[in-house]
Amino acid sequence: MAVNILGLMRFGLASRSAPFFVLLFALLVAGLAQSFVSNGGMPNISWVLYAIAITLFLGVLQVMRHAPAPQLASGHLFVEAARSLEPMRLRHAVVFGAALLAGAISLAQFGQMNNAAGWRWHFASVALLLVAFARGPLWLTQRPSRQHLVLNGLVPAMLGVAVAGLALALRLHQLDQFPLGVWLDEADNANHALRMVREANYLPVYAEWTNLPAHFLYVMAFAFQKFGGDAIAMRYVPVFFGVLTVVLAFLLFRRWFGNSIGFVAAVFIAVMRWHLTFSRLAMHGITVPFFVLLVLLLLDMALARKQLAPFAWLGVAMGYALCFYTPLRVLPVVLGVFVLSLAAAALLKKRSLGRCGMAMGVAAFIIGCALTVGPFAQYALQHPDAVLRRTNEVSLLNGSSRLEKDLPTALRHQLSQQMLMFTVRGDNNGRHNLPGAPLLDPLMSLLFVLGLAGAILRVRHAANWLMLLVFGLMNLPGLLSLEIESPHALRSIGALPAVVYFACLPLWALQQTWLAWQPAPRSKWLFRFGLCALLVVTGLINYRRFFGSQQKNPAVKQAFSLTETLVAQETNRLIATNHVVVLSDAFRFQPVAEYLISDLSRVSTWNGVQPLLLEQVCRSGQELAVIAEPKFVEALQALQVRESASELQPLLSPADQSTLAWQLIIPAQADRMCSP
Repeated sequence: MAVNILGLMRFGLASRSAPFFVLLFALLVAGLAQSFVSNGGMPNISWVLYAIAITLFLGVLQVMRHAPAPQLASGHLFVEAARSLEPMRLRHAVVFGAALLAGAISLAQFGQMNNAAGWRWHFASVALLLVAFARGPLWLTQRPSRQHLVLNGLVPAMLGVAVAGLALALRLHQLDQFPLGVWLDEADNANHALRMVREANYLPVYAEWTNLPAHFLYVMAFAFQKFGGDAIAMRYVPVFFGVLTVVLAFLLFRRWFGNSIGFVAAVFIAVMRWHLTFSRLAMHGITVPFFVLLVLLLLDMALARKQLAPFAWLGVAMGYALCFYTPLRVLPVVLGVFVLSLAAAALLKKRSLGRCGMAMGVAAFIIGCALTVGPFAQYALQHPDAVLRRTNEVSLLNGSSRLEKDLPTALRHQLSQQMLMFTVRGDNNGRHNLPGAPLLDPLMSLLFVLGLAGAILRVRHAANWLMLLVFGLMNLPGLLSLEIESPHALRSIGALPAVVYFACLPLWALQQTWLAWQPAPRSKWLFRFGLCALLVVTGLINYRRFFGSQQKNPAVKQAFSLTETLVAQETNRLIATNHVVVLSDAFRFQPVAEYLISDLSRVSTWNGVQPLLLEQVCRSGQELAVIAEPKFVEALQALQVRESASELQPLLSPADQSTLAWQLIIPAQADRMCSP
């Protein structure tokens, strides 16, 4: 029946204008469907409307089956490269051998716990490898004309700067106010990064306290060296990765769609709440979309140029990707499946992937990856339990931790939660999302749904197949998380580039149908004006939701260790006013206190149970401040009775005015025996 409907639509869309108006109508129907979703749940009418919109969109794609598809590898996927692989010259062979030798020495140094020398040899090996495979500029295959430089140099550069500026402005806006607190894991990362700055010999390969390689902490340490050690400097790191992700999105998608849709894709990521949230959280997750886009961009270059240099760069990028957040370990599977499918397609079509030979390119990729991931891989082989411990703890495959003991039933539940996360109901964790809100705004949601259906229909197109792999496989870390954490926006963030790609497909189809109907150059600018209007609308929606509802939500405020952060800030205020501070153990012995309190030597501890002996903690001429959890309020009241001049007051939450802690201020007394 569906085939007959599509056939009738092809017959009815013979005119030049009909595909454009049918596609526009499909977008309107999808918008109506999404409005039902946004206004509460997903009633049956929204399913029907989405089905109609998808059918119309697929019919238009069938009519456009001879139109150009998004161009993976600049359209040269099965075309011979401009020049064949040149034999490696002697000097390059010598440098290549030196790179391998330096890599072996670095592993030996790490094995002997001489990490300082190990890192020096490691970076030397990577640099030598890139020099060995260097063959001129990475991005050019021939001398460009002046017109080419304007259209593919100046214009993209201006667009790239504009979208990078937008991304930077949104990520720096109110960075000192939102998030309001410092999450425990952020503080833990910061403490160890500060230790790297202060201790020259503290150079770990793997950070067991984070269950991740230490590479992200080195980036934080660099930021602390340049900008200081406060919370703002800590959050410059995710801002940096967030802005670079937007730039990489523009560079990749302009190669596939052209400047206009490439710019749209970059703006989508720049304004998207999903990405904005993690661009302000100093944790490893923000690196995932950055490395996914970097790897895809270098893969596209490698398949287009069919030379060893981009394959070597691709291997280096992949190796370092494996040294960051755990979900990136799925990325080699994405590339492996895609390359094998390309080889199978080339074999079936009796076509070549290039004279240089994919085998040589794959070899360069493997060597580059092995050299960069080597230190972490060596550690993982020596300490497999430490590397896999956290993954095993939070995995749905761990039957002892799973709520639903029947695995197929649990997987079905997780899959439905995961797929609805984007458009219906999202992550409930206030650190990851406005609790329960879909990750995408209504406009991106309807574009994503139509684009996903279109990619499935035209799965034979290489770009569609690649992004379907990215979407499916990079969703696995979230899909396989425990039920109590589902859906999980952070562990699924590797699917973000694919989500943006799918959201761009309907706009690309709309552009193609518009230009087929109105081919005049002036019409291009009219369509671009429409795209800009769309971007303004989606930008405003995300801005108001992020800096309005999400920022003001009490669950979001409390999710960032708000109590511990406010106690640490109050402690700093008291220290600055010459108080001696006593904290209950729960407030003192945790990462936020270690990171935020300016002078821990001025802080004493109290377990809240045993009597507090003021003579042991006070100092002559200084007031004493005791801060403890609400459960110890009776002990503080008893102490207040004993110290009649003292003042007991609550520390209130700015989120909902609830009492987070109690603070007792005890004035100095001349007759009290205190330390001088």
